[in-house]
Amino acid sequence: SELTVMTPYRQATIGATPFANDFDREHGEEAVDRTRFLKMMRDYAEFGNFDLNWDEIEKTGTADLVNFCAMVSPYGAAEKQALLEADTLETRAETLIAMAEFEMAKGGDRASPLN
Repeated sequence: SELTVMTPYRQATIGATPFANDFDREHGEEAVDRTRFLKMMRDYAEFGNFDLNWDEIEKTGTADLVNFCAMVSPYGAAEKQALLEADTLETRAETLIAMAEFEMAKGGDRASPLN
């Protein structure tokens, strides 16, 4: 809520309760279809003709894997913004899957930015 103050800038009392789980690394992992996500990674790696360290990927937690893929994905600013704005880990994973499937379906430049 906004405070009534005499300062030349606005002040407010805020609550971060809706974001309490943001710092829990595993929050939302159970909702992600890890098998489907890994299949997308394999298909996309083959499509883009690049190698991945599958031993390390198998050992990586689902949340870390999804967030890492979001960070290193070759998409443009609008797509990256959509990943940032995903309100759950599941939504972020599904968005990555959809973007990869779209790029592979259109068959354009392999693993190139979509801007």
